[in-house]
Amino acid sequence: MIFDLLAEGYSIDEVNSFYPHINTEDIKASIKYAAKLCHSREMVEPFEVI
Repeated sequence: MIFDLLAEGYSIDEVNSFYPHINTEDIKASIKYAAKLCHSREMVEPFEVI
């Protein structure tokens, strides 16, 4: 959902307003993680959402 909003043009601040329990650092970390996956040739095990 977060990536969908960002792809639609919403800013990180706007995403924060929709999901106040997720902070800016969390969003930036998820973007960095997704970028790393895109550049990786290795399979990465998904993590469990708690």
